[in-house]
Amino acid sequence: MDVLSNVLSVTNLATQVLSAREFVAPWSVQMPAQGHAAIYIVRRGSCWLKNADGEVVRLNAGDVALLATGDVHSLSSDRDMREPEAYQDAIARSQGSVVPPRDGRADPAIEPTLLQSAVYRFSHDTAHPLLSLLPAIIRLPVDQAHSDSELQTLLRLIGSETGRRESGSDLVVPKLIDALFVYVLRTWMKEHPEGSAGRDGRFRDPQIRERLSQ
Repeated sequence: MDVLSNVLSVTNLATQVLSAREFVAPWSVQMPAQGHAAIYIVRRGSCWLKNADGEVVRLNAGDVALLATGDVHSLSSDRDMREPEAYQDAIARSQGSVVPPRDGRADPAIEPTLLQSAVYRFSHDTAHPLLSLLPAIIRLPVDQAHSDSELQTLLRLIGSETGRRESGSDLVVPKLIDALFVYVLRTWMKEHPEGSAGRDGRFRDPQIRERLSQ
């Protein structure tokens, strides 16, 4: 059994899908620590993602980003924005799915950002050892998603099921987000061939393989 299948077979993946939100610039929100991993799909616009270690990544429309930990992190329309607003406070004053600027003054020069997100939880109290071997942020750029027809289909299904909210969507969407978790990890593993730093060299180590099977 391959490493990824082994991880999924011993780990009960539970997914909490957060509602899609449209953030109107300028905006900056701090996401609380929750779950063992988080994922973002940028449907429109762009934003900056900053994790607890200070790593900053720009996300553009069509990008997918996986945070390998459930630590506190922030998202914003401007890289240098400080004092992010608590996510729950921003949602509390949202108008439907639209989150207006905190000061009420929108910047028409910046396209609003439409984000879909979800939180992953595992059956164990702590994250699976696999996640400790991953980069803090895995970003799949839009061109990479477009070059993978299966991933593109999956992202399209997630978007359509979330948008339609038809009968059964509450069951289907979390399963699709689960599949996205697998696709992101699979794609990242393909980008790090055997023997390269950061993946197979460690995954093939007997002690680490033992940890992964726990």
